[in-house]
Amino acid sequence: MPRPSQTIPATAPRYPCALSDQGTPLDIPFLQSLLQVIVGEPLTAMWRAWGQAFEFGERRPATDRKGRPITRGDLCLKFISADWRVVQQDRIVLGSTDLTDAARFYGSEKPPTPPYDEEALRSAQPFLDEVEKGQFVVQSIEVGKFADVTILLTHKVVVQSFGSSGVDHDLWHFSNRRAEVSCLVGPSGYYAGKIGERPSNS
Repeated sequence: MPRPSQTIPATAPRYPCALSDQGTPLDIPFLQSLLQVIVGEPLTAMWRAWGQAFEFGERRPATDRKGRPITRGDLCLKFISADWRVVQQDRIVLGSTDLTDAARFYGSEKPPTPPYDEEALRSAQPFLDEVEKGQFVVQSIEVGKFADVTILLTHKVVVQSFGSSGVDHDLWHFSNRRAEVSCLVGPSGYYAGKIGERPSNS
């Protein structure tokens, strides 16, 4: 369980960094331990919502913010301002710059508009089809010095994230619905607490 008493906003703002004044100093061993629950779980969904979400574990019935029925994985790692890429067998399958339109790519009924988005979707479709089947299982996960995340999955798939700015933007957010734990991470600090809790304004 997270050690600090600070809590996390349910919806983390992208700019400016929510951690600038109130966060706990970055603790890489703690973050490394926090994410170990993902090991052994399949990657079962990817979706866009103020960042790029990677969901792991069995998908269960839930509701979205508009009250519509959906399915959600128990464990969700969302890259906010951190850049990311998916590599398989020495080839970049998909990356953060492929998703130029936040309203689409995964689960959108709208076709991609820029030509390079169409190419990215076509190239990544076989990988996305396998994600839906839960074919990629996490073998290890590591958090680097600058809160970069590297996830090794089966079938030689690697998910990598990395900060690309000297400004203190929110990098990523992790939620564990099994333990109701939530954690927001920036380059120099983090908030950890219960899902849905918000930090005090004091």
